[in-house]
Amino acid sequence: MRVIAGKFKGRALQFVSNENLRPTANLVREALFTKIQTTISNKVFLDLFAGSGSVGIEALSRGAKKVYFVEKNFYASKLIKSNLNHCCADEENYQIINADFKQALNLIGEKLDFIYIDPPYKSNFYEIASEIIKEKNLLSDEGLLICEHEAKMPISLNGYELISQKKYGIKMLSYFILNKDSQPPLNCD
Repeated sequence: MRVIAGKFKGRALQFVSNENLRPTANLVREALFTKIQTTISNKVFLDLFAGSGSVGIEALSRGAKKVYFVEKNFYASKLIKSNLNHCCADEENYQIINADFKQALNLIGEKLDFIYIDPPYKSNFYEIASEIIKEKNLLSDEGLLICEHEAKMPISLNGYELISQKKYGIKMLSYFILNKDSQPPLNCD
């Protein structure tokens, strides 16, 4: 697996593939970044359930200002750090959070422009994560929540509007924006 484009183009990335950690296929990564390429420069990106970090590293490579990598598995978090070191990524531009995704979402203190969610497919983590993101008001006004999931498993997220969806073999990318009617009210106290 290699970085597809940008300043780290061609760098080989290490990964561990097992039933719980599976790397995002090159075809899916390429499709994702082709879609958001013109808007990723100087934006904040969250790679939730990061695995080897390939999606977040691709975001850094293509000009993201900062990337948060959230990965619960200790060894996978170490692998992310190793892959970032191999790419000579500037430590000011990323943060690795080795924690459960619910805890990690409470640690992020800034608005996110892109949130990539790729949990174990047969989980309810899409719904739980999207609910926390909405409650914590983490997604920027123009932000995108992007879910990688099995094509045969449709996703509907309460409080979000599906704006685009594309199938890549057995996988699918679904792009959501926050439904403006479901945003929490402003606290004017």
